[in-house]
Parts: sequence; structure tokens; C-alpha cells
Amino acid sequence: SSDFRRLLKVVERAAVLEMRMVDDELPFGPNNANYLQALLEGGQVHPGMGISVNKMQNYGSPKGHNVENVWAFYAKDRKTLEDFFNQLPAQWRLPASHMIAYGPDVVMLRGEPTKVWRTFIVKSRAEVTGESILAANVSPDPQTGLPGVDLKLDRLGADRFEQMSGDNIGRRMAIMLDDAVMSDPVFNDRIPGGNVRITVGETPGQSVRDTANDLVKVLKSGSLPARLVKEFEIRVGADLGKDAVESGFWAFVVGLGAVVAFMGIYYRVSGLIAVFALVLNVLLILAAMAFFQATLTLPGIAGIVLTLGMAVDANVIIYERIRELIREGYTARAAIEAGYDRAFTTILDSQLTTAIAGVVLWQYGSGPIRGFAITLLIGIATSIFTAVFCSRLFFDFQANRRGFDRVSI
Repeated sequence: SSDFRRLLKVVERAAVLEMRMVDDELPFGPNNANYLQALLEGGQVHPGMGISVNKMQNYGSPKGHNVENVWAFYAKDRKTLEDFFNQLPAQWRLPASHMIAYGPDVVMLRGEPTKVWRTFIVKSRAEVTGESILAANVSPDPQTGLPGVDLKLDRLGADRFEQMSGDNIGRRMAIMLDDAVMSDPVFNDRIPGGNVRITVGETPGQSVRDTANDLVKVLKSGSLPARLVKEFEIRVGADLGKDAVESGFWAFVVGLGAVVAFMGIYYRVSGLIAVFALVLNVLLILAAMAFFQATLTLPGIAGIVLTLGMAVDANVIIYERIRELIREGYTARAAIEAGYDRAFTTILDSQLTTAIAGVVLWQYGSGPIRGFAITLLIGIATSIFTAVFCSRLFFDFQANRRGFDRVSI
């Protein structure tokens, strides 16, 4: 449900971007004082309202304007400030050319950083809007390293932004997103090119980078006009469903059972040795996947089943070679040694060609294809080891017994 709420918030967000000039120099009242200062001196702000009146630092630029006597109202929530300004008498309200804007800020209260809202006096007409955005990207701030959003404006927006910055050197600009002031930088010089940066704050339960990425998505595509309603939820991941696990398990059991039956009937005792090597082969595959922390998926199970057939194929090549040598008159011990030595090159060639195909699948495939390729490559290595080395240990053990002159094959 939390993931759905986050998705709903992203796709329904309007992401209305506006750039307005901050007018802290606006005179108001008979004394031509700052508007917020006039409200304070006129007795409109009372204790208990939850509003803090603060005189801010002066700002400006040697190349342009110097703004003095700057005031701001603070409150712990935005509604407190909105209710205050909405309930003011008509004679205490701003002219139509100006408006009150609100933006989040962080102040120290009792030694701890606390999120609050503050006021800005801005001009009602937006100089640049989100309609002029050509591109939006997330990039780290060169000074703080925190992610932010870089905007590229079209030609008309870039010209307006350049004129706005050139005419207001030393004054602040409010970058407003969804009717909230995200940042209020001071123009220190004329800014050509139409490149703008938005500083993104932290959202509860969401990192700054995720917030910036969500903002970029909405700025690029816009909001969804129709509201989403959650009807059902399907989770897609590496975990296998119950039906898939059961079908994969029975495919493995049937395949292994068929191989065991064939090898035991056709090659007798030697077939049982091949079956033991086969079981050891599967255990080594699972151990290798656990070591590399690979996830066992349906394609991976298919790769294991395919490996069973390939591993038995190596034993079949060896056993048929031993049979031929025995028919040619070789002793049992000599047939075993020659059979393994002569069959090794053939086994290696066949497994090598399959390994090349597996490498290609792993390199250029994705998702299930790579899972199948990884299992296949691991199976090839373990198949050569168990078929050529492990199974021969049993034959060597039999051949070293006194009186050994016949092999059950």
C-alpha cells in the first residue's frame, strides 16, 4: 500500500513550476514600511497564533540592488499561515500585483533542526513557467553533493530568464513548485543560456535522490489527468510461485529418475557409478550457486535438468569406449585406463562448444536468459569433474583389487 501511495503521488502530481520575483521592498501602509512589518506594527499579529515574526538579514549585490529591512513570518505548519492571511481585513491585504507565497525551511529549536514554513512576498505574475522546460535531469550539487534538479529552458524561457536576472541583480527569485517556494536564490549577475537548478528537500520516508527522480519524471511527462484506483496488486520478483516450484521439482525428479533407470539397466554396476557421479554433480551445482549468491529461477532449473543429460552423455562416451576396448581383447584394467584417456578429448570438445554458447547467452542475454546461462556454465564445469575424475576413482578402486579381471559394464 505504501508503494501504491508513492506511485499515486507521482503520477497525479501537477508539478506546476513558476519563477517569480521576490519583492521584500514593497512599501505598505501610511509609513511605507515592509508589509509584514506593517502587520506587526498594526497589531494584526497576536501571541498564541503560532506565528513567529522574524527580521531577516539584508542581502544584495555590489553590481545591483541592496535589499534592507527584510521580514518573514514562520509557523510549524502551512495552514496556520494561510488561515492568518485569509482572515485579514481587506485594508490589510496585499494589492493584486503581489501575493503571499509559502516555502519549507529548517530552523533550530531547542538545539534540534525542525521543519517549519515561512512566508515570501512575491509578484503575482510569473516571469517563467514550466511550459518553457526542455529537459530536466538529476545531478549532485558541486558544493554539498546533495542531488538536485537541473532544468534547461527553451529559447523563449531562456530569454525571459536572462532579462529577469539582468534587471534584478541583487534581488531574490522564488522558484515555486506546486505552489511552494523550493528555493530563493539571489541574482548576482545576468544569467544567459536558460539553465536553472532546483534544490530538493527531504520528504518523509523518502530519500532526497528519490524525491529528485520523481520530480524529474513529472516535469518531463506531466501529471496523469485521470485518477488511479487500486484494484489489485501483483508483485514480480526473483521468488518462484508455488505452481512453478512444484512443476520445476517434478521435472527434475522425472528427469533424474529416467536417467537413473536407463543407466542402471543398460550399464549395470557402471551405471550406478555414473548415477552417483550425477548426484554429486547436482550437489556441486547448488553449492556453486550458493557461493556466487545466484538465484535459482525456472530457467535455472531448466539448466540443471539439461546438465543432467550432458553429464550422463560424458559417461556414455567413456563406457562405450571401454566396451569397444574389451571387445578388442583388452584386459579390464587396460580398457578402463585407455577408455578414460581416449574419451577425455571428445568430452572436452563437446563441453567446450556448449560453454561458448553459454558465454554468449550470459554476455548478451538478460533476465531469465542469463540465469539459464549461469547454471549451464556451472554445470559444464562440474560435469567434466564428476564424469572424468570422480567416476574414475571407483573404477580405479575396483581395478586395484587382487583378482580383478572383469568389469560390470
